[in-house]
Parts: sequence; structure tokens; C-alpha cells
Amino acid sequence: MNEITKRILELKEEDGLSYREIGKILGLHKDCVRGRYRRYNDKINGRKYQRKDTKHQEQETNQFSKQESRDNCTISTKSFKIRTVEEALKYAEIDMNIWEVNRVTINSWEVPRKDIKKHIKYDGKDRFGDETDTGQFNTKTLWQVKVSLKRKIGFPVLDALKHITDTLRNNPPEMISMDYQSVDNPHLLEISLVDHHFGKLCINGEGLKNSENLYLNAVDNLLKKVSNYNIEKIILPLGSDFFHIDNKENKTARGTPQDVDAHITEIFKTGCMAVVKSIYKMRQIAPVKILYVPGNHDFMTSFYLCEFIGAWFNDDEAVEVDTNKLPRKYEIYGKTLIGYTHGNEERVNDLARLIMSENIGNKEISNVEYFEYHKGHYHRKKQMNYVNGDTIGNVKIVDLPSLCGTDFWHYTKGYVGAKRAAEAYIYNKEFGNIGHFVCDIREIS
Repeated sequence: MNEITKRILELKEEDGLSYREIGKILGLHKDCVRGRYRRYNDKINGRKYQRKDTKHQEQETNQFSKQESRDNCTISTKSFKIRTVEEALKYAEIDMNIWEVNRVTINSWEVPRKDIKKHIKYDGKDRFGDETDTGQFNTKTLWQVKVSLKRKIGFPVLDALKHITDTLRNNPPEMISMDYQSVDNPHLLEISLVDHHFGKLCINGEGLKNSENLYLNAVDNLLKKVSNYNIEKIILPLGSDFFHIDNKENKTARGTPQDVDAHITEIFKTGCMAVVKSIYKMRQIAPVKILYVPGNHDFMTSFYLCEFIGAWFNDDEAVEVDTNKLPRKYEIYGKTLIGYTHGNEERVNDLARLIMSENIGNKEISNVEYFEYHKGHYHRKKQMNYVNGDTIGNVKIVDLPSLCGTDFWHYTKGYVGAKRAAEAYIYNKEFGNIGHFVCDIREIS
């Protein structure tokens, strides 16, 4: 008998202490104390010590549950082996063509395990042998993975969108052909109306009608301010939280509930026609290029918007629509390369690297001297040590402001005070950004 077992016997039988109390005195886990005490008694009484099979223990520890409804599904696993979302989805046999991950929770904690030494032999046919319980305990990590999923958008919605766009393409609205003349000293115009949040119900009562009026008035205001420049091309980024919600449950693309002023069908229709009216005004000046920039509020609704715009102006050579699914878009004009992103996913310090690495194959980049990234999401114009934002290396990072008001949640959290505005940027082929115009909300409301 070793000294530890002897001491356990003394404390248990002479002092009448519990396994937990003995463990605290000796610095052992109570299960270790219990095991040593029982093994000693089994030995002196001629009984073979019985222990649970380790594999059986692990099987008992493994737990799995799955709850599924029409639009939502939740799976939960507790296991030593399933540690990641991918492993949990595979174990639950989730069809990712139907479901998409909405929320994930992963926890882990240490579980004491008996230290079993296996002595394996091999007779040419089977593995056999015995196991020895060392009387010690080690720990093993038990993982819990919870995954909340939501059903992907149903095919009927996509079919309805296809029907609308096909109808527009087969019966396009009548367009007046534009005869653009070449201009001296040409420029690129960018109209930046990001984070407009069509349909948001604001704390001051502003709603869908206000969103529409502000959008149309801002376009008029900015076009008037740049009228002295010779514009040969206009860039209009769309998306980037153009809409406030993404579904009929009045939630964002990631499932966050929002305060809205109208039903999504009315919000979508109003937003679409506001863009159509704006493009009609822009195309009278120069050809217009639309860039789909997905936001965290309106990933799908803005995609539908861009598809709708593409179908409406399908026969119009003056309007180009880029609905590429990539979250970042790029435009080269003369010696300037401009990147567009919503800004909720990437770290600011990564954008300078991305603008270079994602344009390596572009032959025009060899002539570029000026690099910029325009992003939204924060509803503010960021001013630090440099005009129009941060300069990381030779890449200017610009945070764009928004015209939209403050809803109840942001007001409660104290996210107020940002200047409400829209902007326009003028680019010269040789000298890059030479003009920056602001439309303050007080000018148009």
C-alpha cells in the first residue's frame, strides 16, 4: 500500500471524512479518492475492481438534439470529437442547399477522465490484451456546439423575380436614345448615397416617404453642384444598406429585428422607383454604371433591386449594371483605382492589401497612381489626420456619411450626433480626385 492510499484510509475510516473533504486535504479530485479507496477494499476482499469502459463513457457523454420548423432549425451537440460548426452540420446531416447558418455558439470545458493504460497484443488475427487503471486522473476537453439555421430563400420568390425581370426585358420601357458628345477635360462622377435604409422608422417619426424624398432631392442637389464639370461617366453604388430590412419578418439579412414604417413590398417598390427616377436624371448627363455592393441589412433585397434595374434598363446602352456577387467592387478611371465595400466585414488595415491583391490581373493597374476605398456602415464621415479619411500606405480609406435618421435602438445606445449628408466625388483622369461635394440634409429637407 502506498502512502497516499494509506492516508486516504486513515481519513475515511478513522476520521469519517467524505471523499470531497479528503480530496481537498490531499489535493486530489474526489473521484480519484473514491477510486483508490474502492480498489483497496476490492483487493483485500478478493473482488476484481470493475470500471466502466472508456468507450462506453464517451458514448454516454455524446449528446445530440435537432429541432426543425418550417423556417428555422437548431442543432446542438455535446461531444469529445465534434468541435466545429462543419463537423456538427455533417453529423446532423444538414442540407446546406436548403439551410444557411444564422447563429453559432461553441463552448468547451475540461472533464476528469480515468488514466487507463492499454497493453495491446496481436496474434496475427485479432488485437487483444488488458488495461491497467493507474489510479490517476487526467482531463479531456468536452465540446458543445449549438447552430441556429434559417431556411434559404424559397424558389417561389426567385421565380417571381425572374418573371418580373423577364417581362421587363421582353417589354422594356421606352428609352430616349442618348447621343453623348466627346468632351474636353473629361471627368468621372461618383454619387455616394450609401446607408440610406429605405423604410426605417426613425425616432423623430421619419419613415418611407422621407427616405424617398431625401434620396431624390439629394441626387438633384449633387447633380446641380457638379454641373460645371465635363462628366463622361457616372458611378452609382447600390446596396450597402440601401434597404433597412431583407425579408417579410422585418429583419436584416442576419436576422436582427428592425423598426420599419411600411410593409416590405411597399418599401421595395418605393426604393426601386426612386433609383429608376434618379438614373433617368443621371443618364441625361453621361452613361451610368451601377455597382451592387451588398450590405449587412439588405444582402438580398439590394440584389433584387439591382436585378430589377438591370431589367428596366436592359435595352439602354447608357446604363450598365454589375450584379456580381463579390462583396467588393473596383473601378479604374485614368490613374485612379477606387474600391467599394460596405465595410462591415473587413478590417480597415486589410483594405490596402485587398485593393492591390484583388487587382493583380488587371492590366490597367500599371498606370494607376491613386488608390481609394469608399465604404459605409458607420453612417459618419470619418476625419482623422488626413482629409477624407485615413491613408494607409498610398491607399486612402474614406468612411461615407448617410442621410438616414436615428431609430429607437441607436438612440437608446447613444449613437447620435453624426452629420446627415450625401456626397459626390469628381475624378480627373490625370490628377485623380479633384472635387468633393456635400449635400447636407438641411439643404433638402
